[in-house]
Amino acid sequence: ARRGDYDKALTLYDKALAVEPTPLTWVNKGNILLALNRDSDARAAFRKALELDPDNKHALSGLALLDSR
Repeated sequence: ARRGDYDKALTLYDKALAVEPTPLTWVNKGNILLALNRDSDARAAFRKALELDPDNKHALSGLALLDSR
């Protein structure tokens, strides 16, 4: 994917999060941030997902991936 696609997606996810923050939206944002190598921002997004759903496997997986880098 192109950089601009990720940037556009981040903008859309931020708009969605402003309306209704859900664990899935936070995880998806975290995955985009991972792809952009914005590790600290990705970690924050995955943690936000876990605040809403402490057992979210996708968020836990994202954090595990970050820890393995």
